[in-house]
Amino acid sequence: MTSILERLKMMTSVVDWYCFWLKGEIPPDPERAKRWNRLRKMQEAVITEQAAKGVKMAPLPPLVPAPSWVKPLPNFDATAPKTKASGEN
Repeated sequence: MTSILERLKMMTSVVDWYCFWLKGEIPPDPERAKRWNRLRKMQEAVITEQAAKGVKMAPLPPLVPAPSWVKPLPNFDATAPKTKASGEN
């Protein structure tokens, strides 16, 4: 991690993971939510596969939206200064 932005993205991902895994929360940002919705589908596939083998597993927590105080992250990439490509004047 070399920049503050990279660190913020990493820490956000970690918090998202714990909120998803422990509480079934999906972040309010649609781009971040896609990741967790895909993961939920994979979890359900594993549970279905295990149930077919007769393995009992704990149910997954229901998916819920994050609390209202959780806000989407700003798009830092859109506000970053544009650099000139080599050869441009």
